[in-house]
Amino acid sequence: MQSPVYRPSFYHAVMLPLALLSLVAALSFLRYTTEVQTHELQFRLNALSLRESAVDASDLLVRLKAEQSQNGRYFKPQSLPVQELQNLAAFGEHAEPAAQAGGPTVPEQLVRRVIAALQRLAGIDPPAHIYAANGVDLLTLGYNLERRRYFAEALVTFKKVIGSDTRADVDDFARLHAGYCLFFLGEYTLARAEWQTTLKSSMPQNQHLAARLIAWLDTFEKQRTQAVRLASARRRAESLYGILAYKESLEALLLVAENRRDPDYHYLRGRVYEGPGKFAAAAEEYARTLALAPKSGAAQLANRRLLLMGSVYRNDRRLAEAATKRAEIFGDTSFLAAIGQLGQSANATDTSLAGEAVYRQILATQSAPPVAALVRTVRVRTHDGAVITGRLTASNATHVVIVNESGRLRIPRSDISSQENVSGK
Repeated sequence: MQSPVYRPSFYHAVMLPLALLSLVAALSFLRYTTEVQTHELQFRLNALSLRESAVDASDLLVRLKAEQSQNGRYFKPQSLPVQELQNLAAFGEHAEPAAQAGGPTVPEQLVRRVIAALQRLAGIDPPAHIYAANGVDLLTLGYNLERRRYFAEALVTFKKVIGSDTRADVDDFARLHAGYCLFFLGEYTLARAEWQTTLKSSMPQNQHLAARLIAWLDTFEKQRTQAVRLASARRRAESLYGILAYKESLEALLLVAENRRDPDYHYLRGRVYEGPGKFAAAAEEYARTLALAPKSGAAQLANRRLLLMGSVYRNDRRLAEAATKRAEIFGDTSFLAAIGQLGQSANATDTSLAGEAVYRQILATQSAPPVAALVRTVRVRTHDGAVITGRLTASNATHVVIVNESGRLRIPRSDISSQENVSGK
């Protein structure tokens, strides 16, 4: 008896292979688009994405000394903050040359939107994947937050890297910069502890840098001890400001009598607020300087700070435009030219990811809706040593939400070591 000849059906011969090929093609496409968006995002976040193979923290000491040098000339309108501008321009917002030549065309924008829509339908979120899995991109984010003086947020970001990456250079970078942020937050002992830990690094260059930072901190503490002995509160504040002791300088300024608070005083107080990143309070002091003596040298300097604040540190277009108009009235052409060479004002708003928004993206987790908002001001201290003060707007079993001049911060309760009420009920 002859066995029947097997004849594959149309389904087995055509439809099943076609379905398998379609599945492979779809998965390949999703992988490709994920890589495209990952690559693009790495460029937009700048700085360390160019230096993944050799993470380097050696600019820390340069920046500390440059800021001290600039603070020593804080009331000289004829002196431009050249070193500050150079440090800000050292790592531009655009790492990709093609991105600087011009924005994407309409077809490119359409393709990107289609890709993003397909990725969302497939449940893929490339930015969240990057930040969860790539320590170098976390360092990039932390560096950008630190560079714009979001020190508390940068500290939390660096602490997420410490101990989570097996590469010694990445861990050392995070520790060195965490110490830098702690210093500007006024936590000198904790800053020293981070740098002393780096002394045990397996990388000689990082050991050497940590030793130099500790030596610099030793000198700073000696200068601070001498400065706090000055009898005059005003002179004490100026001396402390010059060595970057912003917290102690503000304490001294608050002791100055009301009738001795001239435009120069308010400008100095604005600089003391700006040092640790309290830009909202700094802007108020600069506004007082402009109101008290609109044509003075202090007013010109205050306007420069507002222009830098609006164009670089906080990307506030309206503030930058208003400060630019005032600079033209002052005839401050040299500073306008320096800002123009920096090239950040025109591009940052449209082509970079706002640091504080990305920070919130990192901390975002799936959780139950928060309880009703509480109207009170609290001070939160994290296990990493960061101190965050602001208005408590929401609280639940896993997170607290605080709003201050740095934005809306969603802090996991597991990161909080203590919480106290400052005002309100």
